[in-house]
Amino acid sequence: MKKFSFHFNLIDEDDERIPHGNLTYIVAFLIPLIMFMALYYVREIYPFGDNCYLRSDMYHQYAPFFKELWRKLAHGESLSYSWDIGMGTNFTALYAYYLASPVNWLIVLFPQKYIIEIMNAIIIIKASLASVAFTYYISRHFNNKSCTIALFGMFYGMSGFIAAYSWNIMWLDCIVMLGLERLVNENKCLLYCISLGFCIYTNYYIAIMICISVVLYFVVLMFVYNRNRSFKIYLKKFLTSAFTHSLQVVWQRVSCFL
Repeated sequence: MKKFSFHFNLIDEDDERIPHGNLTYIVAFLIPLIMFMALYYVREIYPFGDNCYLRSDMYHQYAPFFKELWRKLAHGESLSYSWDIGMGTNFTALYAYYLASPVNWLIVLFPQKYIIEIMNAIIIIKASLASVAFTYYISRHFNNKSCTIALFGMFYGMSGFIAAYSWNIMWLDCIVMLGLERLVNENKCLLYCISLGFCIYTNYYIAIMICISVVLYFVVLMFVYNRNRSFKIYLKKFLTSAFTHSLQVVWQRVSCFL
């Protein structure tokens, strides 16, 4: 791992030809966007044809739920309950499971008849944001802002997981891992608290998997990269991480009643 990090730092060190970091993130966003647009063009998906992308749960669940979300946002109705599902049901759970990503709120900017088309556009936006998130993680982890790292962000943004689960993309997990690294190595918890809390709030289903990954990565960070630390330091960092997890879970539960 140290050799890999050293290699990246050599690319970035004292090289005036390397563009600023902002350009790297722009490239990381544009590459998946262009690739998805090319795919939509080949498959004649709107706006390049009359087809739309509705697969599996996206057809049976997401489309009706997005329609209900649009109606609530457009008319200023409460997100806590819905009378349009069966004989009425708790909408908070549906919102937290399917709809809480802020990107989904873009649907309210367009007429209701374009909800399916906007959902297809949201897939592209989320894949591009996933690429940016991983690029940001690499740039901070290896202290490198070269445009070449945008390629690795693209690999993440166009991965098989996103291809298979494009209707349920979570693009914060890289930032959560970066926050955990800062918590363990630098005793800085702000990024970890914000990213993990936002992750749990926007999609608690996949957040469960991310929290399990965080626990496993915490063990790796503590016992592989911090082997020379004392037991007291291990215990302190463990308690800090556990407290942060508990705080985010409590915040999520409280937000369900707001």
